[in-house]
Amino acid sequence: MKRKEMNKIERIVVCVAHVKGCGQKEMSALGKELAWLALEELTGKDRQSLESEGILFAKRKSGQPFWQGSTAHLSITHTKDTSAAAVAAVAAAAAYCGVGIDMEAADRESLRAAKRMFSKAEQQWMEQQKASGENHAFAKLWTLREAYAKWTGEGLAGLSKRPEVEFKIAKETVQCSDDSCQAAQILLQMDKTQEESGKMILSVLIDKRAENQVILEVITADGKYFKNIGKNT
Repeated sequence: MKRKEMNKIERIVVCVAHVKGCGQKEMSALGKELAWLALEELTGKDRQSLESEGILFAKRKSGQPFWQGSTAHLSITHTKDTSAAAVAAVAAAAAYCGVGIDMEAADRESLRAAKRMFSKAEQQWMEQQKASGENHAFAKLWTLREAYAKWTGEGLAGLSKRPEVEFKIAKETVQCSDDSCQAAQILLQMDKTQEESGKMILSVLIDKRAENQVILEVITADGKYFKNIGKNT
């Protein structure tokens, strides 16, 4: 591929780890470690080199993590249930896009949360999916909302100040009513010993860039997963 073409490819790097019996303190530490790994993969430099350039992992007053001294964007998410915990971290070039991620167990469901947070159309879609035997609908919508909240930097509470955002999911594509962003999802089988409970839904929200092709790279202990988020024309 020519250099000019390479410059138009935008990489979104996500490092994912899946652990069991991990407390909040340990999950936070793992999230920070994965953030460094994602930044190393994105920049092609090791942590020592990055730190020597003055790059630091820091947090804003709101608690949002960011790279001090770097143009890369950062988003961290973690989820935990009674049997498993998972942490994911993302780093992406700020010159290209902002990013927000969220990850949940694929079989997670809360009808109370759905009624409170989802639009009527989304609730109807979720019920249709359940009726057809698809049990990942709630997690798909919920992670998109969480990722959107992180992408805006406002959190879920901040979404109440914006016009209601709505997501439409069709097969492998996701559409957001906010046309300044684009979204993607990927289903990860994190625990191969448990067919259903080992599945995680990962959602990614990024700025919409008409000139670039966007490649999502998800790195797990088992290897890499790639997803083409798309190129706008």
